Amino acid sequence: MPELSAISGGSGLPSDVRGTAITVGTFDGMHRGHVDVVSRLVAAAARAGLRSVMVSFEPHPLEVVNPASAPRLLTTHDEKLEIIASTRLDYFAVVPFTSRLAAFTAAEFVDTVLRRRFRMRQLLIGHDHGFGHRRAG
Repeated sequence: MPELSAISGGSGLPSDVRGTAITVGTFDGMHRGHVDVVSRLVAAAARAGLRSVMVSFEPHPLEVVNPASAPRLLTTHDEKLEIIASTRLDYFAVVPFTSRLAAFTAAEFVDTVLRRRFRMRQLLIGHDHGFGHRRAG
């Protein structure tokens, strides 16, 4: 199994990656629930013959949308990488969170970021996660 690869900024996946199973979120504290989501993602990707991708954001979305309510991060970027490296996840992608991205509808986010950039075929998220403008997705 290859080592975890980190993708940042505007970078995408290598051209040989045909399809992915993705989880998306801020993952500001990599607790057991997050590790469980990633473990289920890795298993689902393996069953479907896909690569597994965890998509996160920097800065935390609330720092852009509502800075006064932005939480203090519980896990640093390097700590996240250390924790998820043990899960056999293929890729950890950090997407810059901007006011433009915050305005995307859920459908625009799925199409532009998840499908086009990361070649998503499956999506697995936690029970309380929402994405897109006003967390509509």
